[in-house]
Amino acid sequence: MLPMLSPPVWLIAPGLVATYLLGVVVDRLADELFKWRLLAGRHAANDDTEYRRMRDEAVNSSDFFLSAYSYGKSRQRICRAWTPLALGLAVAVPVATVRGGYAPPITLGASVGFVLLAAGCFAAWRMMKRDEDKEIRRVAATRLVPGSRSDPAGTRDG
Repeated sequence: MLPMLSPPVWLIAPGLVATYLLGVVVDRLADELFKWRLLAGRHAANDDTEYRRMRDEAVNSSDFFLSAYSYGKSRQRICRAWTPLALGLAVAVPVATVRGGYAPPITLGASVGFVLLAAGCFAAWRMMKRDEDKEIRRVAATRLVPGSRSDPAGTRDG
């Protein structure tokens, strides 16, 4: 029989699971939104068959490149997911603080801060995505992947 625990302790595991699930859902929604944004703009590299072939070739050619690529994708996911989350907080915080009786300047400051956070996350995601695309195209053009058979000493920086 399990010892009696206070409700907050036994809610930690389900709360963490729910938080993780919410993060995955928000990331998937943000991914779809960002894909739409890319398609609406001038930059639709991920939907290009030739680009996908170059990406797969580059990723499969070196453990070093695969590791760097995976790390970069993780950073992109974080920024991509935080963009809509920060925008949601920019709306939710004022609603909660006004209902809680806090002063409007605090509410305005919090909203502006979250909007700036969302803008920064979006800009960071865009820069990382652009850098990733450039690196994949560079590797495909030179066929010289750091740590690969064509560069066994890993002398080329990635």
